[in-house]
Amino acid sequence: MNIIEILFICLISLSIVFLAFSLLNTIIYFINKKKILSLNKKKRHKKKYRKQLRQLSKNQARYLKRALVLFFISVIVMSGYFLTKNYVEKHLFSKDLEIVMSGYFLVDNYEKSVAQAKKSEGKKEEVTKKITDNSNRMASYMTETPSDMLSVDGQRLLNKYYKSLSEVGMNTVPIIQQLYGNEELSNECIQNLNIVKENQKAVFNYFNIDESRIHKK
Repeated sequence: MNIIEILFICLISLSIVFLAFSLLNTIIYFINKKKILSLNKKKRHKKKYRKQLRQLSKNQARYLKRALVLFFISVIVMSGYFLTKNYVEKHLFSKDLEIVMSGYFLVDNYEKSVAQAKKSEGKKEEVTKKITDNSNRMASYMTETPSDMLSVDGQRLLNKYYKSLSEVGMNTVPIIQQLYGNEELSNECIQNLNIVKENQKAVFNYFNIDESRIHKK
C-alpha cells in the first residue's frame, strides 16, 4: 500500500467519522425536541421542570449547531477526497512520466535515424547501430505497465501507447540491416510510427502534458 492509497483511506475514514457524529447529534437533537414538546404540553406549569426545560432548549441549539458543523466538515473532507482522486487519476506519477518521456524521445530518435537510413546519410554502421538501439529499447516497452492508481481510461491509453511502441520496435529489429538506402522499407517504418504518435498524442492530451515544454527542456 503506497502513501496515496493511505491518504485516500484516511480521507474516506474521516468523512465517515464526521458524518456519523453529525447523525448522532441530529438524533439527539430530535430526542431532545420530543422531550421539550412533552414538557411544554404536560409539565410547564410545574416550577421544578422549568430549569430542565431551559437546559434542554440550550442543548437543543448546541446539538443542531454541532450536527451542521460536522456535516459540512464531512462534505469538505469527501470533496477533498474526490478532488485528490481526480488529480491523481489524471496526472502521471514520476515513474510513469519518466517512461512516457523516454518513449517520446525514443520516437523522435528512431524517426531521425530511419530518415538517415532512407537517404543513406552518415556511415551505415553508425546509422544501423542507432536504429538497433532505438528499436530494442522500443521493443522493451512490451513489459511496461502503468500505475494502478491511474484511472481506467488513463491506464488503457498508456497500455495502448506502450504496445504500439513495442510493436514498432519488434517489427523493425528483423529488417534493420536492410533499411540503409532502402526507401520503401524506411517509409514503411515511418508510417508505422504514425500510429505510435497518435497514441502518444492521446496520452499527452489526457494527462495534460505540454509537448512544447518538452522541446524547451
